[in-house]
Amino acid sequence: MQKPSFEVRAGDLVRVRDYAWRVRHVQPFDDCTAIAVTGVEPANRDQRRTFLCPFDRPHRLTRTEAVRMVGRGRWARAFRALAVTSAPCDGLHVAAFARVTLVSYQLEPALALVGGLSSRVLLADEVGLGKTVQAALALAELWARGDMRRALILTPAGIRDQWREELLDRFGLEVSILDAAILRRESALLPSSINPWMVPRLAIASLDFIKQAHVLAAIRRVPWDLLVIDEAHGASIGTDRGAAARVIASNSRRVLLLTATPHAGDDAAFAWMCGIGRIGERARDPIAMFRRTRRDVGQLTTRVTKLLHVATTPDERCMHDELDRYIRLVVAETAGRETSQPIVAMCVLQKRALSSADSLARSVARRLQLVDDPGAAAEQGSLPFEDPRCLGETDEADEEPASVLASPGMIDRATERTCLTRVLEAARRAALHESKCRALQRVIRRTTDSVIVFTEYRDTLARLAEAVAPLGTVALLHGGLSRADRRESEKRFNTGSARVLLATDAAGEGLNLQARARWVVNYELPWNPMRLEQRVGRLDRIGQQRRVHATHLVARGTREESLLGRLATRVERVRRQIGDVADVLGRIPADSIPVAMLGGDSVFSDAINGLDSRSAHDAGARANSPGVAGTDFRHVDVSAAAEVELGRLQTVRRLLAPPDAPHSLSRADSATLVANLERRGPWVSTLRRSRVLNRQGLLAIFRLACLDGTGRPIHSDMIAMHLPARLPARFHAHVDARHKIEELLVKWRPILTDRAGVEARSKLAAVDRHLAGSAAQRDRDRVLFEHALRESRQLHQPGLFDPRAREEGPRQATEGELLIEELERRLAAAAGAARREREEMELVLVGVV
Repeated sequence: MQKPSFEVRAGDLVRVRDYAWRVRHVQPFDDCTAIAVTGVEPANRDQRRTFLCPFDRPHRLTRTEAVRMVGRGRWARAFRALAVTSAPCDGLHVAAFARVTLVSYQLEPALALVGGLSSRVLLADEVGLGKTVQAALALAELWARGDMRRALILTPAGIRDQWREELLDRFGLEVSILDAAILRRESALLPSSINPWMVPRLAIASLDFIKQAHVLAAIRRVPWDLLVIDEAHGASIGTDRGAAARVIASNSRRVLLLTATPHAGDDAAFAWMCGIGRIGERARDPIAMFRRTRRDVGQLTTRVTKLLHVATTPDERCMHDELDRYIRLVVAETAGRETSQPIVAMCVLQKRALSSADSLARSVARRLQLVDDPGAAAEQGSLPFEDPRCLGETDEADEEPASVLASPGMIDRATERTCLTRVLEAARRAALHESKCRALQRVIRRTTDSVIVFTEYRDTLARLAEAVAPLGTVALLHGGLSRADRRESEKRFNTGSARVLLATDAAGEGLNLQARARWVVNYELPWNPMRLEQRVGRLDRIGQQRRVHATHLVARGTREESLLGRLATRVERVRRQIGDVADVLGRIPADSIPVAMLGGDSVFSDAINGLDSRSAHDAGARANSPGVAGTDFRHVDVSAAAEVELGRLQTVRRLLAPPDAPHSLSRADSATLVANLERRGPWVSTLRRSRVLNRQGLLAIFRLACLDGTGRPIHSDMIAMHLPARLPARFHAHVDARHKIEELLVKWRPILTDRAGVEARSKLAAVDRHLAGSAAQRDRDRVLFEHALRESRQLHQPGLFDPRAREEGPRQATEGELLIEELERRLAAAAGAARREREEMELVLVGVV
């Protein structure tokens, strides 16, 4: 069947159903053509529609060249509208209209992505410098340019609502939060051949939701235009999160990673993060890293970090001694084995002991049960579909890692049972009077300030809640809370209803508490030093008006003191790799670490150095993961361009609401005015002389617009030309001024057009340079689409004796056909985006000075 043809292109003004519209995109199909438009009249302003031809037949609006006389006020308003809607190819089109304070360094990642300087960006600014705003700027910019059909934002479960609210309130972007319940509802409404993940939109999902095998299977083939991973350090090497993130990123045109702590002292983990989104082993595609500190952006740092060494009780020392004996026995027996699982289990027990005696008692009792019945760890089975963990509502990282505790230990189970029983009895005695718990009560009692207390485990959090409750109202934040409960806890603390906020790392990410508190207490030291920065960063961020205090509780005479030295070593390694980092440990006195604590079992010490507190559930995989050779990243310096762009955006904002104008000008008003200018010839008005316009003559304003080979607008600008001319005496009072102006334009318009053409050619040459500079992005698009096409064209082969696979076969085949059709269109579009195909320059305003 011959495809219908319509003489309508992107950027045209058309009339459909009695209204004028601006064409955004034209997509031909076999039996129809889809025309995406935006309204430009007051009645349909900012409305977005898609018309299907030949069912709707758009009429292209042609421009009348008749001069239109307008008043000075209306002429000035049209001039402002032209300036506001100007969209240079290498500039930002929507930042001026966002409800954010514009800062030059926050424009840099968006400029790098728009300019095609890199298709993969690691945004690693210090905590509190606005990484969410920077990512949202980049996302909104790419979406407004029509360069994206679908984008995915992966975040911890607890901050999905925060992302959605930020994008809606600040940028006017509608975003869908996708979880199991929503996808199930959409699947019931969509045709059976449509994968809900394939729907073009902006989507948010949690990392813990998409890492599930059945979810990842549905999402892995979807081509994403932009993948944003917030708190990207959570998608670490050897974890299910990291594996899922890497799969999705390898099918994404652009990847934006956000983390304040990209390097935790583990070079292999940092190299893994830098490789997320790399297609194959392409050396030409190193990730672009932006790493700015408060000092870099001109902010003073006033953080005070203190170590509070807590004397342990005799029962606590006995507990640690018994645990050390047991660990040494297990380490000695593990020396000849190939697996490192027993070492990982011992690390977990050590971490539980440093968290609280009660937590250790729970874990030892659990391990005793598993020693007697090794099959008990598998009794949990699969989760029900409505379980919050299956829905992606909660985070399990702060729970006891029971599966790790099931790792084999000593060969002689009777001896191991005896050792564990002695540790359990000592832990239960120590739990009756915990020194750290009493120390926490003392420091909270000494002040009336609000305080945030961080701990690693949920059961430790519950015990602290009981201890602190008599000192003030307590709010809890942990990974097991639903979205509604989490928001309620945050609200209680931020409004002053709760004085103490107890939180785990699993729930602490994304919190903005700087307006309420300035004091953070870390109940135990995390084994990843950058966790401390994440915790303190909940308060030490933009908007904090007071000095931030961080207090670390350290159990004297335990492995926690030796951990200080290892943490300091890892922090120094981070400084050498990526530059300056915040003071997370404070001053460590040399005599505060016993000499005996600096040594220890080398195997166990290495495990401590390599085990991240966020990956305890995947600790076995992490310990056995191969190292990643070479760290492939580069710094991109666009600071000078960002300063220039900031000046332009500030000018646009002043034009939107100048102090001497009676009415402000919205973005929609500007689009309507520009559409009227394009339809009804040049608008002419007389202008008063000023310091800028101090010579008699004609001021001509041209509008330059150009599109790429796909019909997507890539550049629009205004060109001003002043032509000195002697006007007739008392010209401004002439009764037939319109005819006089038409006579002047007939005479001088060719000259003005020629002069404007010279400047237009210079601007178009800059557009060509911009397109040439985006070659790396187009190369990635081509490789990605070709790879996806090869995979999609492979026929689905259901299992011979698998009824469900045979039922799924036709649906997957249809889904694959739709995907192939989209990929072929996008591969062709990628070639068209490399060239400038259409440009227009029209005289729209004339001022008689």
